Amino acid sequence: MARTSSIALAGSPRLTKERKAVSAEKKKAEDDEDDERIKELEKLFAQQWFNKRMTEIDRRQTVSAQKMNFWHQLDILLQDHEIVIDRPRNSVHPRFAEVVFPNDYGYLKGTTGGNCDNLDVWLGTDPNREIVDIVCTCDARKKDLEIKLLMGCREREIETIRSFHNSGAMSADIVPRPSDDASGDPTFCLD
Repeated sequence: MARTSSIALAGSPRLTKERKAVSAEKKKAEDDEDDERIKELEKLFAQQWFNKRMTEIDRRQTVSAQKMNFWHQLDILLQDHEIVIDRPRNSVHPRFAEVVFPNDYGYLKGTTGGNCDNLDVWLGTDPNREIVDIVCTCDARKKDLEIKLLMGCREREIETIRSFHNSGAMSADIVPRPSDDASGDPTFCLD
């Protein structure tokens, strides 16, 4: 009686079919593993991107809070101290006859500035007497660095004050007050 063999011979259609099935299962398993690895990498990249964005947002909010705190402290100084104008607009400097003050200039009584004297103030024509900017000055003649508050100054007055401090031995730059609204800051975004 002839016995049917369950062993497939090399090159037989049955063996080829089994090999293809095993090969397809291997390929599917490899593809599934690749898909899992890709998903894991996508999760990892998403988490890294999120962490990076959160760190950047935290940094920006911290910097923004520090800026607002600085300006808030200046506002408190302004509220708590009397403004004394000792050099009215168009008056001449007491020691330097060539220096004429383009705006009202004075100080906050009872404060201490960089020159160990009262904190200097420029007063503009805007009736809203808020601190709009500060001017950082360097006067080589007096060997002095100072911060002066610009209160109620309009753009034209700010530029005049900048020019005033950038003459002769003096130099200065204006530090603008940032917006109170962080969403208005073009660098504050999530991309």
